[in-house]
Amino acid sequence: QPKVEASKSANEQSCTIGEDTQISWKFSGIEKPQVTWFFNGQPLLTNDRFQVTETYDRTSTLSIRQAELVDQGDYIARAINVVGEAEAKTTLKIDCIKPFIKANLNTALKVTKNTTLTLKLVASGAPKPHIVWVKDDNELTPNDRIQVTTPIRNDEKYTLTILNVQPEDEGEYSAKISNFGGSLQTDKCKVIVFIQPKVEAPKSANEQSCVIGKDTQISWKFSGIEKPQVTWFFNGQPLLTNDRFQVTETYDGTSTLSICQAELADQGDYIARAINAVGEAEAKTTLKIDCIKPFIKANLNTALKVTKSESLTLKLVASGAPKPHIVWMKDDNELTPNDRIQMTAPIGNDAKYTLIILNVQPEDQGEYSVKISNVGGSLQSNKCKVIVFIQPKVEAPKSANEQSCVIGKDTQISWKFSGIEKPQVTWFFNGQPLLTNDRFQVTETDDGTSTLSIRQAERTYQGDYIARAINSVGEAEAKTTLKIDCIKPFIKTNLNTALKVTKSATLTLKLVASGAPKPHIVWMKDDNQLTPNDRIQMTAPIGNDAKYTLIILNVQPEDQGEYSAKISNFGGSLQSDKCKVIVFIVV
Repeated sequence: QPKVEASKSANEQSCTIGEDTQISWKFSGIEKPQVTWFFNGQPLLTNDRFQVTETYDRTSTLSIRQAELVDQGDYIARAINVVGEAEAKTTLKIDCIKPFIKANLNTALKVTKNTTLTLKLVASGAPKPHIVWVKDDNELTPNDRIQVTTPIRNDEKYTLTILNVQPEDEGEYSAKISNFGGSLQTDKCKVIVFIQPKVEAPKSANEQSCVIGKDTQISWKFSGIEKPQVTWFFNGQPLLTNDRFQVTETYDGTSTLSICQAELADQGDYIARAINAVGEAEAKTTLKIDCIKPFIKANLNTALKVTKSESLTLKLVASGAPKPHIVWMKDDNELTPNDRIQMTAPIGNDAKYTLIILNVQPEDQGEYSVKISNVGGSLQSNKCKVIVFIQPKVEAPKSANEQSCVIGKDTQISWKFSGIEKPQVTWFFNGQPLLTNDRFQVTETDDGTSTLSIRQAERTYQGDYIARAINSVGEAEAKTTLKIDCIKPFIKTNLNTALKVTKSATLTLKLVASGAPKPHIVWMKDDNQLTPNDRIQMTAPIGNDAKYTLIILNVQPEDQGEYSAKISNFGGSLQSDKCKVIVFIVV
């Protein structure tokens, strides 16, 4: 009959609520017993939380998933076969985990009026703790503005959200945390409701004026909780107090900037910026200083280059109250407007004065300046040195021509350029920069002439040569199309019409022919082309020589016949006279 394979057939076991656990008993017996499980005296039905498995050694295991408090009790495994039964009991205890805090409330929190306050608490326990939110020891009740959230599944975060926070929401917040295992209280979070600064005026910007040398004050009133700190700025920079600038504040939040003996430099934008822990506000006063001595905002350039026949424009930005009067000067002489010299003064709030000289000529070169004055005083601008440039120009009736050169000869291409400053000349051949070498050389003379010298012109040198002159105000170019001419071959000394030679002697035929390029020679015998070999030798001219020779060594009777030469180059071709050669045999 079945038997429990254990020293005792009853035991106790514990499990934390929400965790998985297993109860196992091993039985022996022949025939193999069938095991059935009971819970608190009732047959235990298996489902997705309760599963029973058996192993080959007859151990029966009950697996319990995510144990609940109601799972606590007596579990009996009953083994039965045809001759008897045995049972074993496990008393299962479900333990609870007393709540504990993983992330407590902040001890203090600042929040701005009309924003949202969120308090977060991370707490754990088994089962999940219950939370009661408390303000100043009074339990909070959720409503449209007060929202409470609890954890879902494995989350452990509890939140209290208060929308559209008001000053009455200020206080000490805490949470009471409890489950079956016990309870505890969180830290208290002191919530302070702030109101960001506000300008207590219909508009946060205004304009104010002050006569130069007088005292003046600028005041702005601010509200806010906590009380804002006010800082003053001038034209975007922090304003440092001194014996001329003093800041005072009154209990009602008014900040006053006192300016003693206002100066021209005091004109500009004054900003009072109020800041507390939750925000800031600012108010701007634009201060105007009346009867302002002239001052220059943008001076003349110290130097200016202008091209002849173009327009010269000098600009000066000067301010003052009233607007300054301007006198334009050249080389310390006052300029008078005319059809070519034009002057403009500012209109409205503009402060720009201009001098325009049309159709600039070399005599307009010099030092220009401005005298600036009003009732408050006067001053002089920088001097601007004006240099009149003339862009490069080709000094020829036409900026393109054609030129020819016999192949193999030297030639030159020259172009003259004018311009102030002196232009730099670069040469190009068929659109590509021309590199100088022993065949191509460039020279320049003081009068602006640039010369390209070409040595021993080749047929490939035919094309377009461009001289490009450049200075800082422009450029000009001139083109020469170079043609390389060939000289059709011509005979200076023809072959003898007849020649006698003895067998075994040497036969020499001479021909002097010229052309460009040097002609190519084909020697003929009885209208058949001769091929050089050990006995038949041919020479061509070297350097300036123009002599071509045919030499036949160890003449034989079969060398007798009519000899001639075909002469050709790119320019054309011709045929020499025929020379009748007779071979004699000595007896």
